Amino acid sequence: MSTSRPLHVLLVVMLASIPFAGTACGDSSVTAPAAAEPENLRADELSVPMEVAPAMLVLGAPGTCVTVHAEIPYGEVDHTTLALNGVDPTSVKSDNRGELVVKFAREDIEGIVSPPEATLVLTGLTVSGTPFSGSDTIAVQ
Repeated sequence: MSTSRPLHVLLVVMLASIPFAGTACGDSSVTAPAAAEPENLRADELSVPMEVAPAMLVLGAPGTCVTVHAEIPYGEVDHTTLALNGVDPTSVKSDNRGELVVKFAREDIEGIVSPPEATLVLTGLTVSGTPFSGSDTIAVQ
């Protein structure tokens, strides 16, 4: 692989060579995540663009979950290894493009963030054992 290509291009090239085993959930309301680069990547770690919803977390407001949309194929992720800043997910599924969607209990995430903002980092392993991570910074009120 050429090192002159951006990391997200290399990730796509690497993942395109792996057989895909995920299924789409048919959730047409899912939008494409914005690219966010995690900090302190290890040399063998994949950087996965991701987006956290809601983009602004109002502490104590109604709501049941915080959702992470990650640009990595659902079928390539070992779901038992996923965590968001150490918090275990409540649900793991794929979006209509076959990419990873992970939900976390809102109360668990509210317990680890504080105003004015928080950087949330999703970590996990692929089914082949390669570590990956992605991050997104959200506003917190």
